Amino acid sequence: MKGFKIVFLCVLILIVTPVLSYGELQLKSIMNDLNNRMKTIVDAINREDFKSIEENARIIADHERPPMEERVKILGFLKREAPDFKSIDDSVHARAKELAETAKKKDIEGVVANFGKVQKSCVSCHTRFKSRIVEEFYKTEIN
Repeated sequence: MKGFKIVFLCVLILIVTPVLSYGELQLKSIMNDLNNRMKTIVDAINREDFKSIEENARIIADHERPPMEERVKILGFLKREAPDFKSIDDSVHARAKELAETAKKKDIEGVVANFGKVQKSCVSCHTRFKSRIVEEFYKTEIN
């Protein structure tokens, strides 16, 4: 059954991707929101505002996903790397949940360590995928 789902997704990507327009992706606004939340967490860490850290980490862990049509475009573009993209996104979610739990315990050292893990996951995704996604969907280069 799993093989059927993979084949179905591949066929869907091959059929739908050429038809979709390359307007601005909602992914951009989602990433901007995540960036702002990460900045808020840095400020909250400096003030030891555990409530803010926990709230923002939970929002990152459960962040909005692009609409299905957009996900199909992105995954279709990434092709064989799509599972890696998904895996890194899953890592961001998991690390952010760990950060929220550590903040709930008011463990500042654990918060700093877990924040680093969230940041590392974000940077890993950006390093591998950001420039290519921006170039493909926005037809521009990143500085």
